[in-house]
Amino acid sequence: MTLEHDTLATVATVASELEGQLLVNILNEHGIRAVATGGYMSQFRAEAPGMVRVLVTQDNLSTANSILAERKEQHFPQPTGEDSESSDDDSSQTRVRFVTWGLLMLFVVELVVFLGILVSWLIF
Repeated sequence: MTLEHDTLATVATVASELEGQLLVNILNEHGIRAVATGGYMSQFRAEAPGMVRVLVTQDNLSTANSILAERKEQHFPQPTGEDSESSDDDSSQTRVRFVTWGLLMLFVVELVVFLGILVSWLIF
């Protein structure tokens, strides 16, 4: 065996053992042996929380990086070009609608309170 077959390299660092095992399973499905380390310490939440590292052999590192990057792109696509502009427009229009709706509701509540005070003043 060569040194590249024996040397482990970190392909990903995640916050939980579950995420780490998921990445290990994805890599194993593609024929790359991987292991997750640090699982016991990942749940330790003090000043320096632990992280789970996913390790592969050095000679599989570039392939593993490609697989995980492709998988990430499939599940979390990045908006590009017109999609990102329309997404920004949609989110700002939604924000304007919420603000308008909130101001309208505030006005209605203030009107009801004012009318309640006026009616109670006239009755007593």
